[in-house]
Amino acid sequence: MVEQVVTQHRFNAEIENIGKPFNGGSGWDILVDWKLPSSGYNQHITGQNWDDIAGFQVGETRDWVINRGPIKSNKDAAYAKDYDYFWNWDKTGNSTPPVAVAPEPDESFTGKPDTPSGSTRSNAPAEDTDTKIRKGACFNKAVDLYNAERDISVPIDYTRIAEITHGLYHNVSQIPMQPVGYCWVHGTGRNASTKGMYHKIEGEELLCMESGIVDVEAEPVAEEPAAPPAAPPAPAPEHHCEVHGVGYNKENSGYQHQVDGTESYCHEGIDGIYDNKGTPVTEALI
Repeated sequence: MVEQVVTQHRFNAEIENIGKPFNGGSGWDILVDWKLPSSGYNQHITGQNWDDIAGFQVGETRDWVINRGPIKSNKDAAYAKDYDYFWNWDKTGNSTPPVAVAPEPDESFTGKPDTPSGSTRSNAPAEDTDTKIRKGACFNKAVDLYNAERDISVPIDYTRIAEITHGLYHNVSQIPMQPVGYCWVHGTGRNASTKGMYHKIEGEELLCMESGIVDVEAEPVAEEPAAPPAAPPAPAPEHHCEVHGVGYNKENSGYQHQVDGTESYCHEGIDGIYDNKGTPVTEALI
């Protein structure tokens, strides 16, 4: 019996998150509350044009149509599951299911009883010790990362562990190492000299050494002293007139001050202005 190949899924699902792609690329990424068959993870739907999802909101439910795209790297089409393929969103929802392309047969298997069922090709390069160590380290780290994200109430997803392992091996362990003395701050290599490794700082008469920033004579550049903290505002003096901004003078009758340019006085604790006879004077008349 030939298993029917599904190349399109139509479903109704709620939007759980809208954001940028998790790998930092351009475009948008929507996480919906729906999973591909046999997958333990909710489906991501991605695109480049933000206008395509204008008005979409987290929490709303929509109808979705996704079509199967190319198979992911390092996956064997003969044994691939739905989650081993990329899936493309059909915005219109009017597309017909793509035609599935049958995987190419393994030429090493003829079907005869005396033919081994496995591959007999001998041209596969043997892995060196360094490669084996890298893969082993990536696998161990992948298990740690998987355990950190795993829901212990569900069975172990060995496919997810393999996916993390592949990501670490190809995207992390294969990154070329930078030369000795590389400056991670300025993103450039340093030159060797009798006083140490250095590189010139572009646009300045300064050098960056592993020990820090120096001038052309290899003398350390003193950092500019930090500006002292601003002094707190001085408290208003005792017996101070907030209205006229001057201090009161102590007289026999209490604290007062003469209003500038007049023969009137302002008394502490008493509203209003008074002349020297104690008669109220309005500010408008002064």
